[in-house]
Amino acid sequence: MGKICASAVVHLLNGKEPPQMPPVNVCYSWVSNREAIAVINAYRIAQGKVVMIEQKLTSQTVAVAQNSEGWARSIWNDILG
Repeated sequence: MGKICASAVVHLLNGKEPPQMPPVNVCYSWVSNREAIAVINAYRIAQGKVVMIEQKLTSQTVAVAQNSEGWARSIWNDILG
């Protein structure tokens, strides 16, 4: 949500209409020392409101755990540089 907000602010400061960018939310949960699951929510913009259109739950796998580690590294890089 922060990147969507930042994009909107930059567009508005430049006198442009911000693009409609619906968020995607992923929540990772480790279920063992090697595997994780993910709950993924997809949204759309409808009549100026954010509306959830889909929710998926992944299987517990090593690949999902690896994706969660990649997500964490990306967030830490965004925050800490």
